[in-house]
Amino acid sequence: MATKFLIEMRSAIATGKLNWEEVIELNKQIISKDNKNFSAYFEIASAYERMGDAQSSLEYANKAFEINPDFFFTLQLMTRLYHRLDDRENTYEYAKRSLKNMPEPVDPPKKFLRVLKLFSKIPIIHRFHKKLSIESANWGKWRNAWINWVNQYIGWYD
Repeated sequence: MATKFLIEMRSAIATGKLNWEEVIELNKQIISKDNKNFSAYFEIASAYERMGDAQSSLEYANKAFEINPDFFFTLQLMTRLYHRLDDRENTYEYAKRSLKNMPEPVDPPKKFLRVLKLFSKIPIIHRFHKKLSIESANWGKWRNAWINWVNQYIGWYD
């Protein structure tokens, strides 16, 4: 019998391969051993969303929410799901909660990036530096887009 760690690793690989059915199956195995495993519920909810099954996604997102009601990405997922299901009141409530629980922007310290750049002749360091710079820029754009959408929705709803 596979350990929880091995099942989680297999689930991560399945996620990378966009094999949502396997992600769901593996995380249900985790839940059968630990019904308070927030990550497993969240992964199942995310997989169902990617498959286009908003109702099933919402069922598992609600279970993740019960365990960890302040996790930003669950709140964001639930906002999207309620919006797809045209449930305006819940979209509004979860959108507001998501803003309150949004993580701070991830911006690698400039000094750290400068130090990495010094060693960028080493291929692996060069790739890491480039990826870190891109990820940091993308997080900022994505974060601002989410804030704008939520504020527009809240303004429309109010």
